[in-house]
Amino acid sequence: MNTKMEAGSLRLVFGYDSVLTISSDYRVKPEILKNVGKAITALPENFKPHRAVKKVYGERAQMIETGEGIDWAVGEALALVTLLVEGNHVRLSGQDVERGTFSHRHSVLHDQETGERYCPLDHVIANQDEEMFTVSNSSLSEFGVLGFELGYSMENPMHCGESKWLRQTGLVLLLPHGYDGQGPEHSSARLERFLQMSDDNPYVIPEMDPTLWKQIQECNWQVVNVTTPANYFHVLRRQINREFHKPLVVMAPKNLLRHKDCKSNLSEFDDVKATQIYYEIDEERRKANAKDVAIYAEIVWCQEEPMNMGAYNCIAPRLCTAMKSLSRGTIDDIKYIGRAPSAATATGFYQFHLKEQADIVHKSVQPEPID
Repeated sequence: MNTKMEAGSLRLVFGYDSVLTISSDYRVKPEILKNVGKAITALPENFKPHRAVKKVYGERAQMIETGEGIDWAVGEALALVTLLVEGNHVRLSGQDVERGTFSHRHSVLHDQETGERYCPLDHVIANQDEEMFTVSNSSLSEFGVLGFELGYSMENPMHCGESKWLRQTGLVLLLPHGYDGQGPEHSSARLERFLQMSDDNPYVIPEMDPTLWKQIQECNWQVVNVTTPANYFHVLRRQINREFHKPLVVMAPKNLLRHKDCKSNLSEFDDVKATQIYYEIDEERRKANAKDVAIYAEIVWCQEEPMNMGAYNCIAPRLCTAMKSLSRGTIDDIKYIGRAPSAATATGFYQFHLKEQADIVHKSVQPEPID
């Protein structure tokens, strides 16, 4: 395998690794997105994909043509293809990443008559080197895949590599996360553990600059939970199009992959605009016609995870620090909405999950004060 990187490299283990590029702008004009979008949604005339996959690609072509309703998979594909066009190497690996664990990516197609493989991202520009985009299914061994990809990129452990050895990596982990009633083994990517290893001081407001780059550069990594395809697009592109490298841990959604409201327009990919629970709260607010309920306007933290998990214990002291600086109260004034503390990440009973989720959503839009 040729490991030489020219302009840059983006590596996915379930994610990515980046090498420095000169460009510092991760926005892309809609007209450019339309051109590359048409290239990755068009299939060869004589190629015969599975009828379900053919329908998916037809829908994607319609999204690109209208510039509306861009879903999660297309947002990801647009991020990757624009990086390829800019001369960067993109590597995607992990269990079932070619199709996507939840049948959403379809980065490699198979002719139903000949068995021929076709990867649209290998056919974007004339005389494209197929090694520029690598997508490879791996065995069911997340730690093994991560170890290989991390070693491939910089040979040292991730979360403390920069502080110990002054070695940077832009490796990205896409970790399935979302409370959909599938039980404790299929709900949590253990967000709290990644946040616990973050090295920013919760009692100090960092020095801010217009780009926030300095604040990000002084942290050991970034942990994100994005909620729109456009935001996901920007998160991936900035990994390679800024002047330093940080590992990125993405709480990758499941429910949002096909959520009717989780869509973006191409215009949003030219500009940078909370979590999965937001969509359920917003729907409940519309049902209740609660126009006076402004999500996030109060000092309330709402999450799907149990209180001893998720982001609450990371956010609370940092939110308190900001509140004190604005004379807005103390940590006692922060109200919590979410599941009660629990030893397990989630219940194994679907009906109980639905009741828990409904209680969270209802409480988040109730007009009465939060207890």
